Amino acid sequence: MYATGGRGTERFISKEIQERLGVKEKNILVRDGKVFFELPEVDYQVNQLLMLKCAERVFVAIKDYDNKSFLANKRCFLDKLMQELTLSINYTFAQKVLQQLYCCQFCGQRKEVEENAPKSEIEVGLNVIKRCSTDGSDFEVKLKKMRKVSSSHCTDLVGDGNDCESLDVSNDLPLTKSSGQREHDASSIRKNECASNVDSELSPTVVQEGACVLNRVCDDDELNADSLRDALQCGKCLGKIDGDSDGGDLTFRMSIKCSGKVRRWMDIARLSRDLAWRVSKASGWSSRLKNPAVEVCVHISDDHMTAGVPLTKLPLSKRSYITDPGLRAPVAWIMCHLAEVKVYQAGSHCVLDPMCGKGTLLLEACSEVKEAEYFGTDFDSTQLTTAAINVKKAGFVNNIELLSANSHKLPFRHEVFDVVLCDAPFDQKHSISGDADVFYFKFLSEICRVLRHKGRCVLLTSQALKDKVQSFMARDQDISKEDCHLSEFSRPPEHDATLGNQCVQLWLVSEHYVKLGETHACIMVLNKL
Repeated sequence: MYATGGRGTERFISKEIQERLGVKEKNILVRDGKVFFELPEVDYQVNQLLMLKCAERVFVAIKDYDNKSFLANKRCFLDKLMQELTLSINYTFAQKVLQQLYCCQFCGQRKEVEENAPKSEIEVGLNVIKRCSTDGSDFEVKLKKMRKVSSSHCTDLVGDGNDCESLDVSNDLPLTKSSGQREHDASSIRKNECASNVDSELSPTVVQEGACVLNRVCDDDELNADSLRDALQCGKCLGKIDGDSDGGDLTFRMSIKCSGKVRRWMDIARLSRDLAWRVSKASGWSSRLKNPAVEVCVHISDDHMTAGVPLTKLPLSKRSYITDPGLRAPVAWIMCHLAEVKVYQAGSHCVLDPMCGKGTLLLEACSEVKEAEYFGTDFDSTQLTTAAINVKKAGFVNNIELLSANSHKLPFRHEVFDVVLCDAPFDQKHSISGDADVFYFKFLSEICRVLRHKGRCVLLTSQALKDKVQSFMARDQDISKEDCHLSEFSRPPEHDATLGNQCVQLWLVSEHYVKLGETHACIMVLNKL
């Protein structure tokens, strides 16, 4: 397995994998924006992988090898690549993980399907099968008989549906009829049921798949209505992995990324076509360019070749509770993690974002610790409106309060916040009005004013402005207030003149480099003295 993330976030991804999944540090390898790891128990931890907050995407690895010794010439390089991606054994683990993932997703949604979609394909398919009996007590007997029906009989049970409209068969099925008569009447009843549920989008193959997988998901002693419903839900995903259902095998699309010297050798479109049929032959999956079930991602560089299948179509960084994101969610999560928002028996932390923008930082923090109090301010009414929409759609209206205010004159008393989170302007997309020195000095002074003693501020700024920000901070943790020209509770001067050696009562605890697209940024962790 491996997870990907922005440069600088690898260390946090590694730490989260250790904490959430129980992976030992010796089983983790960090390299080029990727974190490779081995799961102790795949069967029980697949769903846990989807809960990682710091990773952009999580992949099940197909093959990873050192590429340096195969770059002597193009032919040698391509022979090695084709050989590795043609070996069936390289896809065994990926097939196991994907099967486990799909089964968990389908079976885990059973309750939600029953409550929210009673007329779905699964529910209607189950009703079709139940109609074969006129007596509810005889339903268990009928289901047990279904296990012995061959796949060809499964087709007869459902019917082809071509002549549904011309049938008018009574739903009463005498139990005293012969075996041949019962099979014929059962087929007719299902055809009639199909006609009566045309507008409910019934797919007859759902019932067939459910009956065919009963042998794999149920025992004779446990066969009942619930187990059949599970089979109907898992029928598609098991058929996709195992290739049991006609045309239901797993579909994939190749996605190739090259960098370095090999990029000049490669015709990406041609390489994708050549690899697609080899992967299909080795894995048993079908290649499809439009709407495939999964992607087979191949990343080739001068140092390594890595191939894997992402566990989700959308990146994990696309949060379901953030409709219109601003800052990238993994970076926001890292900042919240460094802030250490806590809940005590006597109360909880009070958190402020003085430049909240679209509210990404507050939403990410609130998703982790809902019991804390959150406040966001911004001078831009458009950004505040977007933040309010995000907060409402996330369901955090009672947790987050938004205010219109200038970050240099915050409408709060002294020392009221335990944590301050802020994505400060880099003077690029969001420009700084006036001199950057004056802006940051006033901003940090106001942060220091509203922050409690030993409170924490986590600030995101650019690498270019990092030294400027640090120049206004106390040089020593034990520095006394009298050594600074600026009082802890005074507001900064409206006019600058020269700031001299004035400093704020904040001490730099740690700094962490991160890359945001093409921008080099820094997360600064500050404590108030």
